[in-house]
Amino acid sequence: MVDPATVPAPVATGNLSQRPFAHLLVYVLDRALTGTLDLVDESRQRGLVYFVGGQISRVWTSEPVSYLGHVLYEGGVINDAQLGASLAEVARTKSLHGQVLLATGILDLARLSQGLRQQRLRKLHHLFSFPPTSTFAFYLDVDLIGERPNDVEPADPLPAIWRGLVANAPVSHVRATITAVGAHPIRVVRPLDTLGFREPERAAVQLLRVVPTTVAQLANSPGMDAATAEMLAYFLIITKVGEIATAAPEAPTSSPETAPGASPDFPRRVTFSMRAPGIGPLPPPSSRGGKLSFPPTGTVDAADPSHSTRPGPPVFRSVPPASDGSTPSDAPPASARGGHRPAPAHPSLAPAEPNPEADRLIEEAEMNFVLDDRHKALNLVRQALTASPKMPAGLALLAALEASNVRDDDPAKLQNIIQRLDSILRSSPACRRGRYYRGRLKRRVGDFDGAVDDLREAVERDPDDLEAKRELRICEAKQKEPPKSGGSLLDRLRGR
Repeated sequence: MVDPATVPAPVATGNLSQRPFAHLLVYVLDRALTGTLDLVDESRQRGLVYFVGGQISRVWTSEPVSYLGHVLYEGGVINDAQLGASLAEVARTKSLHGQVLLATGILDLARLSQGLRQQRLRKLHHLFSFPPTSTFAFYLDVDLIGERPNDVEPADPLPAIWRGLVANAPVSHVRATITAVGAHPIRVVRPLDTLGFREPERAAVQLLRVVPTTVAQLANSPGMDAATAEMLAYFLIITKVGEIATAAPEAPTSSPETAPGASPDFPRRVTFSMRAPGIGPLPPPSSRGGKLSFPPTGTVDAADPSHSTRPGPPVFRSVPPASDGSTPSDAPPASARGGHRPAPAHPSLAPAEPNPEADRLIEEAEMNFVLDDRHKALNLVRQALTASPKMPAGLALLAALEASNVRDDDPAKLQNIIQRLDSILRSSPACRRGRYYRGRLKRRVGDFDGAVDDLREAVERDPDDLEAKRELRICEAKQKEPPKSGGSLLDRLRGR
């Protein structure tokens, strides 16, 4: 274990009632982060998960939930006599059990690795049983567990997430997601290892690869029931292995990717921002008995969930980006096709000097914005703008935070925020995040041509930005749809 005195402050904190463990695993995977997720429940039971590039490398639990010897014995790898003799040697030498099994020739490295993978999976599965009141903290680029002899390679968390959800489902989050999905069909759009799935579940996943299917239709598939169908749909949505199909079997009353009453950002919002009703903020846990202390980095803010605008992944690079969000390799912006006339540049928006501390604060702010902790994100943005007042990426994120609290039935306010982003981008056209946020807002007011222009530019500047790619795909599909008789919000605003 690592000396607590050397551990930096966590970049994100909260509790599992608002952001379930499965959502946190997906968040880290989706952004290919490296670092440690620290869970603590009210009884001070603790679990650590160390990630490398989003993959699960090591798991530690304060409770002895899985012994390597028991895993190997239950799997038929060692017998009673070998287990007893090796445990006696462990007690005598105080050595690790795996090392004793290797030294005595009972196991070879391949079978030991197999046992260590299974032990890691059981420990991870145990963390799904932590109650919703448990708190979490994520430490970026920090290993709180430490290397062990014969560590196995990092693993994809998706199969473990499915097993964990089946055993310990966050019921309120599942219900909220399924309610939002409604009668819209779902389809599988990414590869998925279904080795740990039952045969009916595996068949259902294969069906969804070929035919977009509603949850109700899925429940009527052979071997499936309503509860399993809902859980599978929830799993596919939060992991982004599945998505809402662009066309439903029957004509919906609203666009396919937007359930009735949901915001245009519905697929992303159900992924990470669903909250159980009535949950208020919880303070970070304090240090007791020599345990690692969580620095007071702020509490989870119970922001209005009526509309949540998630940004794309924060950018972690070996070479710090400039204050405007660009890198040395960024190309000049593509010319806009039209769709919205940009406002004149504000005279105060001159290019800002690079400021690494401000860049770090913006990265943390974006991470908290994605996790829907808008209060903390806003505080971090304000700190960044104090350090670098003319920082385009900070001004753009500030505008996006404001827009996340504006409902779609108030297009005038949205247009005002778009005009602010116009000014920022006229002064700093290389601000990739500004283009992404403006594209999102243009989509909300019905300017799909302008949204596509901005999102294509954002993707060109960062081809690894999955959120921008997904948003672009949705907007390109909306471009091809015939106009509705009532016209778009943008048309109505223009008086057409």
